[in-house]
Amino acid sequence: MAVSLRSARVVRSMGCGRIAEHGFLADGRSAVLVDRTGSVNWWCPARFDAPSVFARLLDDDAGHWVIRPAGRFSTDRAYLTDTLVLRTVFTTATGSVAVTDALALEPGARGHEVGLHSPRVLARVVR
Repeated sequence: MAVSLRSARVVRSMGCGRIAEHGFLADGRSAVLVDRTGSVNWWCPARFDAPSVFARLLDDDAGHWVIRPAGRFSTDRAYLTDTLVLRTVFTTATGSVAVTDALALEPGARGHEVGLHSPRVLARVVR
C-alpha cells in the first residue's frame, strides 16, 4: 500500500498513529483499518457509512481491538499476494508470532457479486 508523505501529514495524529501506518482490509461492503501495533482502529461492519464498532481513529476512547505481544516488539507486515489479507509478524526478544487479518467474503462470490452478501466477519488468526 503506497501512501505519499504529503497525504500522511494531512491527517491528525491520534493515539492510534497516522492513517498512513494503517493496513486496509475490505470485503466490498465495509473496511477495517489495522495499525502496526496490531490494533483494529476502525470498522463499520454493516457498510462504509454505517455506525462503527471500533472508531479509535476519531477518538482514543472510541474503541479498538488489539492483539499483540506484551512488552517490547518490532513488526514486519505485508499483504498476502493479490489479496487484502494482511499478515503482521511481531518479533520480541524471545520469539515471534504472526497475526493474519482479513474480512471474510461470501463463499463463491466473484466479480460484481463480491460484497453483496458479505458475512460481516473480521477474521484474526494468531500463529
